[in-house]
Amino acid sequence: MPSCQPVPGGPGRYRGGVSAGVAITPYESAGPLATSFAGVGAVTPNAVGLAGGLPGATVRFLRHLGAGHIAGHRAQPSLPGDLGQIRGELTTGELNSSKLRFDIDTVEYHNWQGGGGFGDPLDREPERVLADVRAGLVSATEARRVYGVVLTGDGPDRVDAAGTESTRERIRRERLARARPYQEQHPLVIPDPPADPPAGGVMYWDLVAIDHAAGVARCQRCDHVLTDARTDVRQGCVVEELAPSHAGPVRGELYVGEDERPVVLRLFYCPSCGRQLEADLVIPGQPGPSAVILSAPEGGASDE
Repeated sequence: MPSCQPVPGGPGRYRGGVSAGVAITPYESAGPLATSFAGVGAVTPNAVGLAGGLPGATVRFLRHLGAGHIAGHRAQPSLPGDLGQIRGELTTGELNSSKLRFDIDTVEYHNWQGGGGFGDPLDREPERVLADVRAGLVSATEARRVYGVVLTGDGPDRVDAAGTESTRERIRRERLARARPYQEQHPLVIPDPPADPPAGGVMYWDLVAIDHAAGVARCQRCDHVLTDARTDVRQGCVVEELAPSHAGPVRGELYVGEDERPVVLRLFYCPSCGRQLEADLVIPGQPGPSAVILSAPEGGASDE
């Protein structure tokens, strides 16, 4: 059967690459048939984001029982090209399953993971978001919810610039209203200064400037001092924890409930302007990754 709709990549200033799905069904076979499936990442996204980008989609393995698209009296003259058009009883298949009965009226669908995003989604150029919506890579609903981009017209065919600006500012204010200082959960620990401290300054992309001469790290959007230059900049952020589904659909919701997830999406914001500086997938209650940035990564990011 033809591949179905694209599977979303992680939102970000540079969107993570989308993936795809494929559906299969037996053809001209009297059976009996069996199928096996092996994979990882059905519950927890493996493609995490960077510099505030959000994780991409997870894997799914779906089985539509009694679909009958090309078998028996229910056969259709054309095959579905969209996941929502597949008939039959939808069941969620377990990853790493072996020798499942594969009847001739069964359709199996799976998708692989989307890539992680780079940078705060609110920094993505609105015209790029519009292009993604037109291409079917992002829905208009997600464009407004995650990217803060307001679209108008048939199609849609244009960006509401004023509406987008006000929506993005509203989202930043709401972030700050919900978030709490990271130090309240994980107290600040400033390491001993290195024996040979680096000179000058370095950049964490264009998000944070680390000035070793002044001894501080500053948000590049608003110039707010986040931390001591020797300290992980996350320590100077405010933070909130949300389910991975905050990044968009296909983030493991078919396999576990929101209150059963083994990880949460921990979002770090500048406490002054609300820019999303980092997004980690962590075990609830645990401190998560930590890093002291002493040198800047070279190169940039390519957009998908």
